[in-house]
Amino acid sequence: MNQRSGEQMIFAPLTTAQVRALRDDGPIGDVRAFAATPDLMAALDYDESRREDAEYAALSYASVQALLQPEPIHQRWVLAAKVDDALISGQGVSGAPNHAYGEVVVGSLDWSAVVAIFVDDSAAAAAVAATHQAINDADLPGAWDDAHVADLIRDHDLLWHLPDELDQIT
Repeated sequence: MNQRSGEQMIFAPLTTAQVRALRDDGPIGDVRAFAATPDLMAALDYDESRREDAEYAALSYASVQALLQPEPIHQRWVLAAKVDDALISGQGVSGAPNHAYGEVVVGSLDWSAVVAIFVDDSAAAAAVAATHQAINDADLPGAWDDAHVADLIRDHDLLWHLPDELDQIT
């Protein structure tokens, strides 16, 4: 995805309610997200020519983090947004939680920055709910290595939507 210098594509795992609140009520702060950070690229042994692959990995990690919501879920929601580098913290901090997964914190996420919505279709609902239940006490590395998660990722791709399609998918 094309991006201007000084901004970065992030992938934020949110709940349905958080997505609606972001659109309807305005910016939300301190959003946990995933990006093609230097640590993620190093962990995957990617150079700059593989940035798109690293962004896909960040999206995948965000989709797994979406399963770790405290309340029961039937869909994984991930927003892709282009945000100013100045709004992102936590990248490249060795020893930070999940730094090798590209985890960052976005200080303020505004709906106008959202370029895509990734969400499961209704056919995935039972598999998402079962996977969520199976890994409810896991952290991201543990969930990533879980067989239920591997099956879900293999069997159910997230569908891509434009931000203005939110009312049609909720």
